[in-house]
Amino acid sequence: MVKLYADDTNLFIFNKHVVTLSITANEYLFRLSQWFIANRLSLNLDKTCFVTFGAHQEHDFDIRIGNIKIINVNHCRYLGVYNRQRFEIN
Repeated sequence: MVKLYADDTNLFIFNKHVVTLSITANEYLFRLSQWFIANRLSLNLDKTCFVTFGAHQEHDFDIRIGNIKIINVNHCRYLGVYNRQRFEIN
């Protein structure tokens, strides 16, 4: 699910399986980056990061846009509010 608001773009991906989650994230990020290029928009990779919630927190994801590895953080800003990985999804 992609959420666009003004100049903020957020991608939310849900899956119980770590490998599927990682593959899906990379596929969607590729498509999203292609959409940005086609619409002459830029993506600020310095502000791009991802957070995992639930049991996936311990997994080392290799999430990339092109050749740039996206960093995994324990909190991020969403529309000015910080989200933290304090809870587990059962």
